Amino acid sequence: MPVLVLLPPSEGKAQGGRSRPLDLAGLSHPALTPVRERLVTALQSAARTDPIGLQKMLDCPTGDVEQDASLSSSPTLPALSRYNGVVYGALSYATLTPTGRRRADRSLRVVSALFGLLSPRDTIPAYRLSGTTSLPGVGSLAAAWRPVLEPELAAHRGLIVDLRSGPYAALARVPGAVHVRVVRESHGKRTVVSHDNKYTKGLLARALCEQGARSVADVAAAGEAVADLVEVDGRRVDLVLFGLATERQPGPRPHTARPGRPYPSRPHPSLIMWRTNRFPPGQSSQHDQGRQESSPERITHVADPPLSPTFEHTSSVAGVRAYFDAFAQREWERLDSSLAGQVSFEVHRRFLARFVASGMRVLEIGAGPGRFTIELTGLGARAIVTDVSPVQLELNERYVTDAGCAPAVERWELADVCDLGRYRDGEFDAVVAYGGPLSYAFDRAGFALQELLRVVRPGGPVVASVMSTVGAYRHLLPGVVDLIERFGDDANDRVLASGDLRETQPPGTGHTCRMFRWPELVELVTCAGGRVLAASASNWASLGDPGALQRLAARPERWARFLDHEVRLCAEPGVLDGSTHVLFAAASQ
Repeated sequence: MPVLVLLPPSEGKAQGGRSRPLDLAGLSHPALTPVRERLVTALQSAARTDPIGLQKMLDCPTGDVEQDASLSSSPTLPALSRYNGVVYGALSYATLTPTGRRRADRSLRVVSALFGLLSPRDTIPAYRLSGTTSLPGVGSLAAAWRPVLEPELAAHRGLIVDLRSGPYAALARVPGAVHVRVVRESHGKRTVVSHDNKYTKGLLARALCEQGARSVADVAAAGEAVADLVEVDGRRVDLVLFGLATERQPGPRPHTARPGRPYPSRPHPSLIMWRTNRFPPGQSSQHDQGRQESSPERITHVADPPLSPTFEHTSSVAGVRAYFDAFAQREWERLDSSLAGQVSFEVHRRFLARFVASGMRVLEIGAGPGRFTIELTGLGARAIVTDVSPVQLELNERYVTDAGCAPAVERWELADVCDLGRYRDGEFDAVVAYGGPLSYAFDRAGFALQELLRVVRPGGPVVASVMSTVGAYRHLLPGVVDLIERFGDDANDRVLASGDLRETQPPGTGHTCRMFRWPELVELVTCAGGRVLAASASNWASLGDPGALQRLAARPERWARFLDHEVRLCAEPGVLDGSTHVLFAAASQ
């Protein structure tokens, strides 16, 4: 019997579909069909008869409730194309080897609150329902699912690896399963960090698909490729990540004996690549003096291929730096050369003013040529100004000095959003990361946001922006058509699902970034240990007819009123996904 790997669903889901509407009788595990029918009927009914009540219950945007109201008629996608959260990004089903994909089709099962068990090829619509929901007319989902899910899973005679999160583990108990836990160890203490947990479990699921597994030892062996230490205690496997990336130093990793059965393992290549590039050649941290000559493993590990076809963070940074070095002066002009740009700047400026006050000490990440640096100093803040591009940083110093604001800047520094180890915990009153630095962190966006939250005082705001997947698709449709004609429809589907442009524009070949949908951004903040304080689109009506904007701007009083309307509209929940960027403010939990 093949191994069965149980995955949690993701809150983030790809939209649309290409397949016919939902056919419950055509899904795998037909013994679950009666409960599926009951839940789909109940969810549709609640969405149609009491959409506001359901929205409050699910704590979700209006659009998600609208999806639930049309479950039976909406187009469908295969389950592993529909779910696009952190686990599924790390799993990257579409890029498995042919053998790995065949094994995935046999082994992977998503434990869904609505459908019970789903195989990768089961086609489903977009929906919103969490495992903790008490659905009107049904009650507890665990009470509905356990009588049918537990016998269905018990019928499997092979190994079961349980990667589910708590709400979905509650839907069915699986005695005898191998339970996997991901923990981060820092200063001798172990904690569970949501983003690390999901990403590492996705990588483990990928490894199990490529390698197969028949025993606990096989699961531990697969874990060696994705964790720093593997510990086995009976049928529990712990994958241990050693500390924050900022605390990891170049050189061989010590493998300390632990209770249980340890499986020393090599670090994940993406982490090693970042770590070995943190210190320039010939330099080391204060904790690593004298170890440089005894660290040949660093070179070996850098050369190891990742388990998934990701781009190394260092090459992504180099591409972003090269792009903005070349873009130079145009980045200053971007928010001033058109009326639409001026509107976007005004939305950014007013959003910033809600969270930055006089006397604050602010870290500005991705500051560019200085438009928002000048705004920060105008609000009475003191700032450390950083950017990954030396050209942009030089422009920033020039423009800020010309504006008479240089005395409020402590210093200008080259810095990557993923390399903030030089700053102390809670050092700043606020952090500003406008212009999309998190979108240029790609696979490390979660870690980057953790770092932004780390360096701001408890409760202090992180004010940032990311590029919008849906808004870019809407506003830049001619470019989307160009992408389709050059790379094909499947490539466009993958970009829409993931928001990642690197497949079609590798770093260094153009404007390459990772775009987000609003639910993905909420998940990113939550997984980083934060909470959303406020959000705004960067533009809305101003993305329309330029001629109409000119007519409005011809009357100053009318233009001022239009700007007020635009700022208010951009804060509407239904608008957040429709702009070129999404602005948000977050604080630690």
